[in-house]
Amino acid sequence: YGAALLRNGQASLAVWPLRRAYRDAPEGSAVAGGLLVEALLNGGAPREGIELADELLEARPDDTRLLRLRARGHSANLNREAALADIERLIEAAPDNAYTLETKVQLLTEMDRVDEAAEAIAQLKEVLLAEDLPREAMARFCGAEGEFLRKHGDDEQAAEAHFVGCLEEFPGEPDVISPALQFYDSMGEHERGVEMLAAQAQRPEGANRLRIQGLYASVLASDGRQEEAEAVLEDFSDRYPDAPQSWLELADLYAAGDKMEKAVEALEKGIETAPGNSRVRIPATHVNPRNTRIDDRVGTRRRSSLEAAGFQGDPDLSLI
Repeated sequence: YGAALLRNGQASLAVWPLRRAYRDAPEGSAVAGGLLVEALLNGGAPREGIELADELLEARPDDTRLLRLRARGHSANLNREAALADIERLIEAAPDNAYTLETKVQLLTEMDRVDEAAEAIAQLKEVLLAEDLPREAMARFCGAEGEFLRKHGDDEQAAEAHFVGCLEEFPGEPDVISPALQFYDSMGEHERGVEMLAAQAQRPEGANRLRIQGLYASVLASDGRQEEAEAVLEDFSDRYPDAPQSWLELADLYAAGDKMEKAVEALEKGIETAPGNSRVRIPATHVNPRNTRIDDRVGTRRRSSLEAAGFQGDPDLSLI
């Protein structure tokens, strides 16, 4: 029962039954003890979780699951040196574990040990290349490596060359484009970033294309280029009329520009393309039927649209 609560994200409730299970298990049980350690850490009692992990590791010093849990507990307690010590032991046991290497990079970066973090990144890159990971995973790493260079490197040209290379190798990948845009902003070259974003917005297909065009529209709107931002999402919605999220994001953009009639029309089109699908994300908070900027007729239309599409209950709660 405690394990089921833990797996369902109810760690604090899982502590009591797992304490009983650990008490009734054979002395030093790694399975019952590990579950209780995890529940304590996730349930907001990292110190007690660490103490129990210490006790269990005395009997099983090479238990990688317990080491990983204790490292997480130390990290939660901001004892990064102790967390790093456990991570180093895990790497010694499994040098090619990408997750553990990534944790090491994060800890070293937080400790401002930049040179060591750079070495760990190089080691992680070798592991990732050897594993022949999907394109999306390598794009994410390329963007993260560029972000590290932006924040901690002292060679802006090297960082720019890195991002240019990433964009060429992984065109249309949001996990490269977003940090590249931040890089150009940090360089004081916002317009170059917008130009890059405009070019990249035309590259991918499917969900990535909407993500990037949504980002492009958001940046344009933030720059005060509301009409251009609307045109980006209008074009996408016209070409992909069966993609509900594009209509919903367009509705939010219209609402931000105080174009409430257009916002409601776009919202209705989005709901029509996914009838009964309450898991579709509705970002149009500005089109709330109780918003005083919207007259009763518009609010009533939107409420009716929600009900017709299968959204139950208070429309306010349907929009969270």
